[in-house]
Amino acid sequence: MKKLLFLGFTVLAAMSANAQNLRQPIVRDQGIRAITPTRAKSTKVTRRAGTSELYNYVDAYTNSTSNQSKNTLFWIAPDSNACVVYPTGGKSNTNFHAVGGSFDPKDTTFLDAPNTILTKFNPYHVDTLRFVKAYRRNVNQVNVNGSLLEVVDTLFVQYYNASGMNITAYNYQSDPLKKSYWYGVPKGTTFVPFKATNKSAIKTDTILLTTADADSFNITGQSYFPSVITLAPDFNSLSTNGTAITSNVVAYSINFKPMIPAQLNDTILDWTNANYTKKTNGFGVSLAFFDKIPHDNLNTPYKINNTFWTYSELLAGTKVSIWQGYVPTTIYPTGYMMNTDIHITCDNLSTKELMNSNIGLAIYPNPTATNNNATAVVNLKSASMVSAKVYDINGRVVLSTSTKAMNAGLNELPLATSNLSTGIYTVTIESAAGTKSSKFIVK
Repeated sequence: MKKLLFLGFTVLAAMSANAQNLRQPIVRDQGIRAITPTRAKSTKVTRRAGTSELYNYVDAYTNSTSNQSKNTLFWIAPDSNACVVYPTGGKSNTNFHAVGGSFDPKDTTFLDAPNTILTKFNPYHVDTLRFVKAYRRNVNQVNVNGSLLEVVDTLFVQYYNASGMNITAYNYQSDPLKKSYWYGVPKGTTFVPFKATNKSAIKTDTILLTTADADSFNITGQSYFPSVITLAPDFNSLSTNGTAITSNVVAYSINFKPMIPAQLNDTILDWTNANYTKKTNGFGVSLAFFDKIPHDNLNTPYKINNTFWTYSELLAGTKVSIWQGYVPTTIYPTGYMMNTDIHITCDNLSTKELMNSNIGLAIYPNPTATNNNATAVVNLKSASMVSAKVYDINGRVVLSTSTKAMNAGLNELPLATSNLSTGIYTVTIESAAGTKSSKFIVK
């Protein structure tokens, strides 16, 4: 229970006895063997001035720590009626209103993948999101007014940029360095059965699940053969000039609404009895967990790549301290991560070239508009006085900046574009380390 003792946000100090009960170890579908479909490996594809890449935090964490993950099932339900019977014979109604994850491409853990690491200056487009599901189809038809109709269940996947998320940090009280460990969850405090979607989302995908979407479960062999859901979120991160360090973070949440609501103790799955009474369908996701607590031994300051959930025991109107909404799974003794592939495209990457010379330079945004200032992102190996000149296509100086003292590392240098015409320009940075030039477009 180590992590639960040092969480730094104040609401934990006021947790009630009911909340204390929720801190007990989570009952999972332990021992169940998932035959997981093979995912595509991370690839890099050149796209204009940037790159297109596939990120998977479970893979990155595994590579960086040599800590192999294990898979487990978590069931999503609008209430606590539906139950699961485990191979040991135990029964649990512990499901979740919603399960999801947050994503931060600034996390240097991705270097072990390897992936390109972004900075706060780099907006990106979320192209696809892919995760492993477990859809247990117990009922295929329902009698409505004497006619048999196909049962169609509904899955809601919602997407968030930083404006719709609570992004904050907690501190290990026992940490002598007093590091801040960030986490992000969607905004929203209460959950109502069958209405667990969140207004802070910027977009919602509604997926109708039919018989064709059912996954195969081998009760005797205690294994299942899941399939993969691939979605196209099609939205951008929130980065802007001078943005906060957290603005590149995005998130997604998953909610499930069965067409036939479960009555108390209706069984989603009974691993001990293939002939159990089947009255309702169930939807779950495959989560990865590690024997060691995730994030404890990582050097990266960006630890927002976590999974979150909210308990289905929290029915309409129920509020139990932080447990009334989304809770990051990093607060548990065993951390859970959604094994999700997130494919992004970025035109203004903070590429490794920025770090491979005495002075590095990138312009954001690029292209920029005449009514929107640009920012020169300057990386220095050592502190220096820096100035910049902007040249038009004919080599004339159209903009100069005063000399400015900059520290080693990443620095910002604003470039006013309000008096520039549309066209191609070159900015040249001058410093004690030398000069560096980069082109940008005003349109």
